[in-house]
Amino acid sequence: MGIVCVCILTASSCNKNDSDGPSVNASINFLIDSGYTYRNDTLSLMDTIRVRVTIQRGDDALVTYKTERTFDSQQVAIVDSLSITGDTFEFEKQIILRDVAGVEKYGFMVVERDGDIVRRSLTFVVQ
Repeated sequence: MGIVCVCILTASSCNKNDSDGPSVNASINFLIDSGYTYRNDTLSLMDTIRVRVTIQRGDDALVTYKTERTFDSQQVAIVDSLSITGDTFEFEKQIILRDVAGVEKYGFMVVERDGDIVRRSLTFVVQ
């Protein structure tokens, strides 16, 4: 009985298509250029920064882009939400930091057609 089960499992695993491979999620990259912020940092009260993200499609279509903001680990607020058409999406955000010392976190995320969410974030200590 044990031999029959092994043969069935082996036979069923041979039906895999050569084109099947690991799935590829969308990628989110920050613009690394003069005048843009692309990493966590300590900044002054009321600083103005610019962030630019480029999102590249993976195996599944891109559906929605969102920017999330959190102050001092409190409740997340969606500050941008846009529909996406196409394989590449670019978004630039000007952020004016608060006039209160603390931690600000910004999440840049994309939702794929299958519901997967890909997210990158930046954290700023404001003082």
